[in-house]
Amino acid sequence: NTGIDTGHILVFAAGSAEVESIASSLEALLKTPIPGKKVNIIPAFGALKQDDIAMIYKQTAPDERKIVIATNIAEMSITIENVGHVVDTMVEKRAETSQSGGFRLTTHYISKDSAKQRAGRTGRTRPGVCYRMCTQERYEKLEEHRPPEIERVPIYEMVMELLDVGLSPE
Repeated sequence: NTGIDTGHILVFAAGSAEVESIASSLEALLKTPIPGKKVNIIPAFGALKQDDIAMIYKQTAPDERKIVIATNIAEMSITIENVGHVVDTMVEKRAETSQSGGFRLTTHYISKDSAKQRAGRTGRTRPGVCYRMCTQERYEKLEEHRPPEIERVPIYEMVMELLDVGLSPE
């Protein structure tokens, strides 16, 4: 028994636009309150203010459930108490270099390592279930590991940032 009717829900989305879209759709679906239940929809992505991020960790009443919709920032860096369900869209945004040499974010399927990390967000503080939004065949085709950023984004960006603040790249 996984206690499907209890525990918080963590949804992984590709980027902040997708997080906001899912949050907005859920808020529209939940406009009519469920008697005896309270749902808090909490977006989580890198550009959030500290106060918004604090909502992820806020304790809830027994009749309250959090639905946290997050980018891959929630993959390893945070533990949310009482997560009973992870819904994984199996996609993420990755920084890459465009053909013109500029910086861009592109959507990719996650790696198997990332899928394991995301699934591990439940079961940490209580039993839980992970729902992966892909077929077994698609899962088998995933890369084992996410390609390192140094292979995707040229190092000159970092060197220029170091020089800009007066530090030696060495």
